[in-house]
Amino acid sequence: MSARKFAYTSLAQVVGKFLGFFISSFSIVILTSKLGTQGLGNYTTITAFLAFFVNLADFGVTTVMIREIAQNQERREALTADFLGLRILLGTAVLALAPISAYFIPQYHGEIAHGIIIMALAQLLLLINQAFVSVLQSVVKLDQAVFAEIVNRLVTLLLMFWGAKHFFTVNTFLNYVLWITVVGSLVNITIAYFLARKNWKIGANFNFTRSKQLIILVLPMGIISFLSIIHFRSDTILLSLLKSQHDVGVYGYAYKVGEILLSIPTMLVGVIFPQLSLLYKKDLAEFRVFAQKAFSLMLVFTVPFISGIFVMAPYLTTLLSRQSFPDGLSAAYALKVLCIAMFCWYFGSLFQNILLVGNNYKGLMRNITIAVVLNLALNLIFIPLFSYRGAAWTTVTSEIVMLILTMHYVGKSTGFWATLDGFFPVVASSLALCGAVYLIQTHITSPLAVYAQEGRLHQLGDLSLMALTGSVAFVAIMLLWGKRSPLFSFAQLLLKSS
Repeated sequence: MSARKFAYTSLAQVVGKFLGFFISSFSIVILTSKLGTQGLGNYTTITAFLAFFVNLADFGVTTVMIREIAQNQERREALTADFLGLRILLGTAVLALAPISAYFIPQYHGEIAHGIIIMALAQLLLLINQAFVSVLQSVVKLDQAVFAEIVNRLVTLLLMFWGAKHFFTVNTFLNYVLWITVVGSLVNITIAYFLARKNWKIGANFNFTRSKQLIILVLPMGIISFLSIIHFRSDTILLSLLKSQHDVGVYGYAYKVGEILLSIPTMLVGVIFPQLSLLYKKDLAEFRVFAQKAFSLMLVFTVPFISGIFVMAPYLTTLLSRQSFPDGLSAAYALKVLCIAMFCWYFGSLFQNILLVGNNYKGLMRNITIAVVLNLALNLIFIPLFSYRGAAWTTVTSEIVMLILTMHYVGKSTGFWATLDGFFPVVASSLALCGAVYLIQTHITSPLAVYAQEGRLHQLGDLSLMALTGSVAFVAIMLLWGKRSPLFSFAQLLLKSS
């Protein structure tokens, strides 16, 4: 893969994801304004509960499929058919268990149980879609996958906007939102299929013998994936069982912002994963050089973005919790805490994938197990005492532990020890970003209590002004560093072909 192609795909991913972030922000505003804190609590519980089954159904198939295609190009059609067949069989069987399991949980009876059935269908479609996205990712055409996702988000936004005008009760609107998620998933899978088949023939092999062989192949990754989702989603599930849906809803305001942000490391790692797989197999020295470049790029995107979210957190959650200003303030605290966890998650996802390209499952499984046990223990202690605040700090603690353990194991097993190239320019520029946003908040935008009462367009305008001003400040300070700036290195990567 040429450096130019890598840079173009990375840039297309960044632009596409930020556009998707913008579209999803409008969707979340509509969703939260119609559902309120209690309704959002139900929606958050449905999505968090299903996440366990989605990850169990995925079972690491996506990551292993990309790795196998990257390392066995001559068998890509057969591998695609095998993995697609496994994806359909495993997804259908596992997701069918979700509504059955919910039936035995008294807190989930009623709207939540009904919603789980609908959302399970949408998630099955998205699981199958991942096979087509994997084909695009293996040929470094994730910009096309982003296009399909953007169309999905636009369709969902338009239908949600229409529904907000015609559905007046919380329960009917919640069901409507779940069904349009199914529609959006259908749109996504259709576009991704036709784009993927342009690269090679796409079919599904339902050979049970071959499926069993693949399950054995993906088993370590499947266990890791399932442990990861326990680590990441147990706070919401335990909150829904130990506290009220109102508390889940307050946490949900922060969590919905976090869910969108979590797509960014997946995007960046998705671009580099095929190249990491090839270099690990062919040239370890080049592998370490490439991994360092990936780490530096992650640093450039992660630090300023999360810093901006941190300083704008009260305005973001107040926008979402329009029906309750106190809930928005409480959610802002949780979002600020989760920003620390997201920073660790971003870099943790890179180091975990570095281990996966070399089949280094043993240490990764041990590290995730430690983090999961710690996470569950702390949540069981602190959620009854501090509700969503305890859940947020527990997430931070376990993410920090996970990142430290993973970085150490990567260094020992691959010889790659990340260096902080460009760290000081990024930090200085991010501080300038935060300072610029703070000046806008104190001198131009309304005080938070007044902002909470303003119209949606006015609120979005204020947030856009903060984001634009902060971005300009960040880029301006970065440019002052000249050739020492990571932006200069990225520009070189964009203009140079290998």
